[in-house]
Amino acid sequence: MIRAIIDTNVIVSGLMVPSGYEALILLAIRQGLLRPCFSQQILDEYAGVLTRPKFDFPPDEIDTLLKMLRSQGELFEPKRSPLASPDPRDSKFHDCAHTARADFIVTGNKRHFPDAPYGLTQVVNAGDLLDRITLEQGSKEHELPCHHNLEKYLDEYIAAAGIGGNPEGPLFRTADGKTGTLTGNPMWNADAYRMIQRRAKAAGLKTRIGCHTFRATGITADLKNKGTLEHTQHLANHESPRTTKLYDRRNEEISLDEVEKISI
Repeated sequence: MIRAIIDTNVIVSGLMVPSGYEALILLAIRQGLLRPCFSQQILDEYAGVLTRPKFDFPPDEIDTLLKMLRSQGELFEPKRSPLASPDPRDSKFHDCAHTARADFIVTGNKRHFPDAPYGLTQVVNAGDLLDRITLEQGSKEHELPCHHNLEKYLDEYIAAAGIGGNPEGPLFRTADGKTGTLTGNPMWNADAYRMIQRRAKAAGLKTRIGCHTFRATGITADLKNKGTLEHTQHLANHESPRTTKLYDRRNEEISLDEVEKISI
């Protein structure tokens, strides 16, 4: 199982934005897909920040979250890390990562963590860590029939890109600056994320979205259309149904029919 140090800003964002990547990190912990590592000093910071009046989080919600983290995580007594942080207040996260030999530090503020090699521990954001969790849960080659709409879109894309004569080359490629032409280089996760952000900004979307947003939409749509969890898990190529449940958004939708059931 992946073991990670969770920065306080991820905890706060997870409570503030239920549809965000950070909330999925908390759900992954709750479902046993990710094991948080912490010291008592880190737990104290969680409690101190979450109870600040400006956030106005309900006390029972804070208490439930902290109890969940304690029950699902590992408590360490850290030793001093050889690396210093630009912000001394973050030293406790470095020290705990060094002692716990954690796989990752997940943070929304990577500039507070050094870029130097960090032993076994990598510094990532919430989206990056979700990619790793998903990869760990299903990284084998996976073949599925192509939806007829997707087949149409792919045919149009290949024709417009002029790459039909190069079947061995990458399907999705980076662009050559703002020229509108494609290079021969493959598109990576970061490239796809930047493209999505540009399209979201152009569309006037203020909600944070990314690749996992589309995955959640597809999984939720299949489950809403009478797909079974087992079937949807297979479509998503997840090793565990718990990973598939991370992306199920049906509970976030309240229909008018449900509201009308309330007798007043």
